[in-house]
Amino acid sequence: MAADWDRAEADLRWCLVDGRGVDGKDILLESLLMRDTERGLENLRRGFAIAKRDEGAVANFLACEGADSLRLFDLGRKVIGLKPVASLE
Repeated sequence: MAADWDRAEADLRWCLVDGRGVDGKDILLESLLMRDTERGLENLRRGFAIAKRDEGAVANFLACEGADSLRLFDLGRKVIGLKPVASLE
């Protein structure tokens, strides 16, 4: 499966902003606040799998992570109004 970045952003936006009573939302938010991006990505993946149980959404998330994990992490940060991790260094 090719990475669909627009879908990844829409799915993350639903999980983090638009969705109501989303399971895993706290894990997602905490993961995006971590300075250790490797650990943050692990938690982002875990939180996303809890929040979006749709196989297509999870497969796309994994495709995006495989293509560029830092871009995916920064996409999540962008959705909640945070700067990219590179700007933290």
